[in-house]
Amino acid sequence: MTHRIFGNIGRYGDPSVRKVVPLTIALSSVSNPQLSAIDVLTKYSHDSDDDVACNAIFGLGLIGAGSNNARLAAGLRQLAVYHSRNPFQLFMVRIAQGLVHMGKGTLTLNPLHTDRLLVDPVAMTVAAIQPRWLLTLDENLDTLPVTVRVGQAVDVVGKAGTPKTIAGIHTHTTPVLLATAERAELATDQYDILAPTLDGICVLKKSRCFGTLRINPLKKNEKSHEKNAGLVWLDFVLLKHKSKERQPVKRLGSQ
Repeated sequence: MTHRIFGNIGRYGDPSVRKVVPLTIALSSVSNPQLSAIDVLTKYSHDSDDDVACNAIFGLGLIGAGSNNARLAAGLRQLAVYHSRNPFQLFMVRIAQGLVHMGKGTLTLNPLHTDRLLVDPVAMTVAAIQPRWLLTLDENLDTLPVTVRVGQAVDVVGKAGTPKTIAGIHTHTTPVLLATAERAELATDQYDILAPTLDGICVLKKSRCFGTLRINPLKKNEKSHEKNAGLVWLDFVLLKHKSKERQPVKRLGSQ
């Protein structure tokens, strides 16, 4: 819907307004290289107006910032050949290529954080570079490799039961890189998250509800009959029941 609105402004708007249309399209999907946005900005990058072409090329760098998108990188290489005689457009192509390969794919300009629930106002006004990896630490702030499930985020608001929050699951070991529309979940019950979401740098705490099933055995040389049942779940739950009635143990051969 937004691309349709921006497209109408670009077709029928004034020349001064038409110059900012590529930047508005790019700011609507920063560090999120959607194919529709890439196609529109690629068309604007061949425009006869130098300002529109420069803004479109810079917009291509914004939507692919830190993504290492192969299609976008190939398109920028073609634009470098196309604008080889135009110094301003060629300079913008070099800037866009640096943004696409920013941090070798480990950084992002996305202003959304905390599982895309909060917006950083500084990143909305100034391009704030931040890492896009998921790093897990223990309580002593030491690196803690754990197994996580990474997939496309699914909106579960208003859905009954406990639906899956991610789709197209891939299992990785932290640290791992997360794309703009991806979400991570712990693949083990051994640790608990101390933060509301699992992104950025997270501190994990060893879960007290993780362990094995152990049954308390009967002691040897016992002259009474006891019924003991012990269930220990990481030494957190201990249930023990002893019968109050003591019955003599009959020996073999006795009547």
